[in-house]
Amino acid sequence: MWPELFRIIAKQNGRSLSDDDIQALSYEEKATMLRNDPVLAARHFDHRLKAFFTDVLMRGSALGPVKHYFYRVEFQMRGSPHTHCLIWTSDGPDMNSATSAEIETYFSSNVDFKYQ
Repeated sequence: MWPELFRIIAKQNGRSLSDDDIQALSYEEKATMLRNDPVLAARHFDHRLKAFFTDVLMRGSALGPVKHYFYRVEFQMRGSPHTHCLIWTSDGPDMNSATSAEIETYFSSNVDFKYQ
């Protein structure tokens, strides 16, 4: 989970962590590092989220050409951020008039991944 974030946090505390060091950290050690620097963790999440939308979704998505998007960041009880989003594609079916079969056909022909 985002080794660069743990590398930055460690560096701010005078430590240097390799990828192997980060991979060897326990869940509790990683959680403690994040809890000790919540501002950096939140800013890093925000940066990666914005990069995902601008660099991945807007520049060619498995969903088709994205016309608009909206997202909202929420924080869980322990402070972990997560996002809810809506994505409008320019070639998607009209959700007010399309049949279930048309919607299913659109997604099955545009989305590359399969649910397991």
